[in-house]
Amino acid sequence: QRVRGKYAKTLYRLLKQYKSTGILSVEWSQFRELLDIPKDYEMRNIDQKVLTPALKELHKIYPFEHLSY
Repeated sequence: QRVRGKYAKTLYRLLKQYKSTGILSVEWSQFRELLDIPKDYEMRNIDQKVLTPALKELHKIYPFEHLSY
């Protein structure tokens, strides 16, 4: 299976970069920029339209043990 979603792909790339440390910690504004999240998205939109779908897709393909936000 391949990662198809725009946000899931970007999140996967970020997580791969931080695999050795096990922690991805970025400021909120930087996170929005890295994932190219529209500025007009409120937090509930980001959770519903970005994070939840992306994490659900990634969990189906990759066995991330301790992935949370």
